[in-house]
Amino acid sequence: MKKHDELGPDNAEARDLITTLHQFVNFSKDETEIDPDKDHDNTGVGVDRISKYAYGSVKFNGREYFIQVRDNNRIVSNYIDSARAGDNPQQQKALN
Repeated sequence: MKKHDELGPDNAEARDLITTLHQFVNFSKDETEIDPDKDHDNTGVGVDRISKYAYGSVKFNGREYFIQVRDNNRIVSNYIDSARAGDNPQQQKALN
């Protein structure tokens, strides 16, 4: 499976993650200045060695935030698998 297919709207997991992000984050409060001639692409779906995640970038009260939504069950499972494989869980936790 190509990464584009894995992260696109036809992938049920990616679709659930982005839907959850938009259900729980009020993007109408985003203070980011938007150029009307460009798409405001402040959300999406990504993947790293832990799991897939939905993300959003917002500006609120003059500060910029990066928000992630992940399936908690996948994080716990992948975290344990990484620990068993000899990866440093503390280093992994600090990266995410």
